[in-house]
Amino acid sequence: MTARPSQELAQIASTASTKPALSPFLRFAKIKSEAKVLAAAKHNLREIPCTPNITPQHSYLNEVLMGPATATAVKAQFKALLAAAGITKLRKDAVLLIEAIVSLPVGVDDQEHQYFQSALGWLERSFGQGNLLSATLHKDESAQHMHVLIVPLVNGAMNGSDLLGGPHHIRALQCNFRKAMQPALDALGVQVTAATFGVSEAEMALLVQAHLKSSRDAVFSSAVWQPIRDCIERHPRLFYEYLGRPPLLPSPSTGRAVRPRKRMPTMAEIFTRRVGNLRGSQVERYRDSEEYRRAHAVYVKPSQKNSNEAVQSK
Repeated sequence: MTARPSQELAQIASTASTKPALSPFLRFAKIKSEAKVLAAAKHNLREIPCTPNITPQHSYLNEVLMGPATATAVKAQFKALLAAAGITKLRKDAVLLIEAIVSLPVGVDDQEHQYFQSALGWLERSFGQGNLLSATLHKDESAQHMHVLIVPLVNGAMNGSDLLGGPHHIRALQCNFRKAMQPALDALGVQVTAATFGVSEAEMALLVQAHLKSSRDAVFSSAVWQPIRDCIERHPRLFYEYLGRPPLLPSPSTGRAVRPRKRMPTMAEIFTRRVGNLRGSQVERYRDSEEYRRAHAVYVKPSQKNSNEAVQSK
């Protein structure tokens, strides 16, 4: 295809749909029927008329980076791969394809395709060489992004659910993707923060503490750990970035990344916790009131109540 004039790309960013861009930079979807295989290929190759959220006059900027140029040819190649693997029958709920969506922020132009080609290499290494069926780059929406169709073949069998895994494994894939793509993003001048990839500040604080504990850092057993922990929870991003954005820790049993458990509050934090809008001495008066005792009364069985009264009468 012809080169993209910079003013034309600027026009795409300003006139395209205002639908939120694919902010995580890497997302996955499961395709479980042959009809949806064909529909996905038609959408990616712009064979569906009146596709929403696109600027049709810029569709000629789209490029096929891998695979056939028509949807019917994509489906035919998919069936050929299954036949070559000796697969003739699939479960009704089997995952036929995994679709990966790789995106850039709005307004960023990867003219040389270095970022998207690097992403293709990472996907091939992560999901198996030869399993990538099709890759189409879209430049007719607000953010440049690429749709990649992946056949989940593992040792000659379709194993999409295990290959993609659950939410924790997907999050680990996204973290690994971020690290692998960092040089390409730096070359494009894209500054990526941890929050861009869906890690909240609360999770950053948990990851920092989990990293310090797993690495047996001396600060974790220090006498001043309590105020340090409070500082981590107030300013988690500073510690998270300083430690090099520690990833989710793998589970010893499954090997997949898992989120650290939420920290349990201390007894002091429980006893000093605010009650509604009350503070200080107001809380103490409320806890001594009849209203508080009624709200927090312990249920006593009638039989037990009668026996207690009998014991008291004696």
